[in-house]
Amino acid sequence: MRIAAALLATGVGIAAATSARAGILTRTPTFPVPDGTYLGTNGACVVVDNICSNPGTLTFVSITSAMFSPAGEDFAADVLIKLPITTLAGAPLGTLKLPGTLEGSVPGRTGPDETGNWTAQLDALDLSGSVMGHPLTVALDATDPTKGPLSITPVGTEYRIDSFFDVFIDITLGPLMKEQHFQAQLIPEPAPLAALAVASLALGLVRRRAARL
Repeated sequence: MRIAAALLATGVGIAAATSARAGILTRTPTFPVPDGTYLGTNGACVVVDNICSNPGTLTFVSITSAMFSPAGEDFAADVLIKLPITTLAGAPLGTLKLPGTLEGSVPGRTGPDETGNWTAQLDALDLSGSVMGHPLTVALDATDPTKGPLSITPVGTEYRIDSFFDVFIDITLGPLMKEQHFQAQLIPEPAPLAALAVASLALGLVRRRAARL
């Protein structure tokens, strides 16, 4: 039990360290990152019509426009959000996939090759789908802005891009609407692969410890 507890603590520490310094290495300083995925964390389940929606992932499927001016960058993209949904008792119902469009901006970033630090923001989000026959839409909350730090740093011949958003959205299912607040961090690999890496490391530690006993 002590070994298992120690390994669990090690796994949690690794996961925390990964999320604290997540980011992605790319060959260009392009932002948003094409095919970049953000992982939602620290968000409570939102209950709509006895269905629990949890933070998931947001992927930039394609960048449809990126324009620069002395005021900064304005971009638009086709995106896909995946939200795990469960019953109120926690039984999995599947993953809700919502395609749509997103608009955002980076005030002060005046060129596509510029590196540095800024505050990026999401200006519009339009996603739609259905859950158990009910129409569902997701949009940005009109009251609380969705923004966060963006850092683009040269690393040798590549660029490290760190991006984080404090997200506020409105989820509407039929006549019901609920707000959801969570953090979204750009991740270097799909979340299941990262979790698998932590699990594999823990399993390896167990085997090495067992071999010594």
